Amino acid sequence: MRYGCTLPLDLFTPTPSESSAALIKGFGGTDALFAWLGDNLDAIELGTVRTTTDPELLLRAASVCHAHGLTVTIHGALADGDSPDAFFAPYLPLFAAGLQPAYNVTLHPLKEVSATRDMLRALLAADLPVTFTLENQRNRSAETAGWGCAPVAELVDEIGDRRLGTCLDFGHQLSNFHKFGPEQDPIPQSFYSLAGHTHIHSYYNGTTHFPLYLGETLLEEHITALRQAGYTGILNLELHAERYFKEFDARDALAHSVGVLKDAVTQLAYKEAAWAAFRDHFPERLSAAAKFIDSVSSGLALIGPASYLLRLGDKRFAIDPSACHLPGEESIRTQLFETLRHYDGVIATHNHYDHYDGKLLTMLAPHLPCYMADFMPDLPGIHRIKAGETLSLGEAGFTFFKSPHSRGESLVDELGFLVEFRGRRHLFPVDVRTYDPAVIPVEGPVDTLISHLWLGRVQALIHGTQAEYIEDFIAFANSFSPKKTVIGHLCDPRRIIPDMWSPLHVARVAPFLTNPTPLQFGDTITL
Repeated sequence: MRYGCTLPLDLFTPTPSESSAALIKGFGGTDALFAWLGDNLDAIELGTVRTTTDPELLLRAASVCHAHGLTVTIHGALADGDSPDAFFAPYLPLFAAGLQPAYNVTLHPLKEVSATRDMLRALLAADLPVTFTLENQRNRSAETAGWGCAPVAELVDEIGDRRLGTCLDFGHQLSNFHKFGPEQDPIPQSFYSLAGHTHIHSYYNGTTHFPLYLGETLLEEHITALRQAGYTGILNLELHAERYFKEFDARDALAHSVGVLKDAVTQLAYKEAAWAAFRDHFPERLSAAAKFIDSVSSGLALIGPASYLLRLGDKRFAIDPSACHLPGEESIRTQLFETLRHYDGVIATHNHYDHYDGKLLTMLAPHLPCYMADFMPDLPGIHRIKAGETLSLGEAGFTFFKSPHSRGESLVDELGFLVEFRGRRHLFPVDVRTYDPAVIPVEGPVDTLISHLWLGRVQALIHGTQAEYIEDFIAFANSFSPKKTVIGHLCDPRRIIPDMWSPLHVARVAPFLTNPTPLQFGDTITL
């Protein structure tokens, strides 16, 4: 996919608006602004172009964009009574310049369906290098009421011209959802299939067109649906700086929004790949992990987002095995059972679906020792363990402790543990959220730290607010002086992308860790 943003035409005048001036100043000048845009985006949407727009201004703006390698799209405007000649008058010098083969023009519909239909047909009849996309609207006034996603898709489909598509405005659709409920503006599949452009912005305190990190966006839902419909167009940020520049830095708003949007697409790719791996390749990856464990004297294999196989000498263990909510849950659970029934022990650390599978533990309990924290649900045949207790399994010694899964007021009971085997020490703090080494009753150095990455609740798309957690995570991990730092709990496909940690985030912490080793489903390491 390609990335773009909307810029107002006044930015290209000698007297830009106050908000445009703030954006220019934030980047240190117009040249610096467009150098940044050229380095980080693929396209610019210019707007709004009306019949009164100066044609030379539009041409100048497009020329500046093209000089920096940016494709140009346009936000136009329909008005009752305008003729095609009047509508196209501001565009003619631009078309004549031949800067690009054609231009997409996004339009708001007119109040009446018949007037919108007639105007679009008249514009499409003109032999000019232009395509159009019709945008879904907010149902907030008589002017735009009734033009949600379904009516727009119906009209575009009725006209049936390949040069006319839909423009999905994420914020408008979300506004309708919040104000009128999910039935007010459902999105038919045809709207996604007809999409030729997008407008992306957040919905913040009842207001649209805010930066992405300030409110809701429905990024995952909409981008996924667009990709599945075959959309290959521009993901365009339509941020209106005049609405927020006095409260938020205009440069940071744009830069962070671009980062959020790009990270969202990357996160979706990681999530789709992880989901496909569990759905399509679980048997062979589990088998390969089990064969690895059988072949080493000490090793670790990841068989779920946070589930491990562990080999220590002649003993094999499973840590937090779970099939809960994975694709083909019952089949995966059966495969786990058949693999683990011959193991020497299973340990469950806390009652979260990615770590705890009561059905699987109940199936395994008659066949091997199963150990579970004493605060977890009571299951028949399961051995209970408490913080401070030790457990000897063959040559391996396990020492359990209360681990700080929680942060702030959110309380989650959890057991972490230290494994000592043949003079080596392997620390499993499990899902740590409070990065305070003082609450872990283990002193370094350790040979291996198996640390689950977490940089803030539902913050995986936000760079700025992660800074504190990045520093805390790094300091916590290094406090144990590990010889190897294993980073787990990555690409859990059951999580939404703002709450899923991935190689994107590993890259932000790995340079500051000792021998960082990320693990994803199916990966193995020796200990």
